[in-house]
Amino acid sequence: MSAALEVILPVFLVIAAGWACTRAGIVTSEIVDGLMRFAQGVAVPVLLAQRIGKLDLAASFDLKLFASFYSGAFVAFGLGFAGARWLGRPATEAVAIGFAAMFSNSLLLGVPITERAYGTEALAGNFAIIAIHSPLFYGFGIALMEWARTRGQGLSGAALLRQIVTAIFSQPLVLGITAGFAVNLSGLPLPGVAWSAIGMVAGTAIPTALFGLGGVLLRYKPDGDFR
Repeated sequence: MSAALEVILPVFLVIAAGWACTRAGIVTSEIVDGLMRFAQGVAVPVLLAQRIGKLDLAASFDLKLFASFYSGAFVAFGLGFAGARWLGRPATEAVAIGFAAMFSNSLLLGVPITERAYGTEALAGNFAIIAIHSPLFYGFGIALMEWARTRGQGLSGAALLRQIVTAIFSQPLVLGITAGFAVNLSGLPLPGVAWSAIGMVAGTAIPTALFGLGGVLLRYKPDGDFR
């Protein structure tokens, strides 16, 4: 139990610090927004580009690993979607609820907890999953949402595909993943100073995002329709 707390508690203490500093007025709402824009738009994509750029793809892309993770994710989507429909939600809301159930926080929480528990060398599996996590889930979620929104309106397959591709590649995380694959697959050697600069930015990603997440959580309270 104490070992589990030593691994997990520091991650949630950083989130709690963000929440407490925002609540106390030490950090303003505008600063929280800036932190999250930096983390999500710059630091986390750079982290993904760095890790995927150096990832041993042949060793890390394990079909059994993917099957175990993604089968659970899609089952979670199905349960969330079915539960929402059973409670009388319209199809569009049911898709959104299913998407929330499916999209686990395998980056901001999964990476620091895995690293603290098993060391940096154990993160290859995390980043192999994350490498296709966003494109796959965004594509699946957007396709189903468009199906739910436009049933009977005859949206063409080509139009839907353009919409999905545009939405996916407008995400900074996906751009970071794409940059990582470009470096990895091209074999392009980057200078050591470039990797050092990338590493400095990447090192800020997780703590900044967790601290900012704490500030964001202060804005949300249980409210509205209890179902």
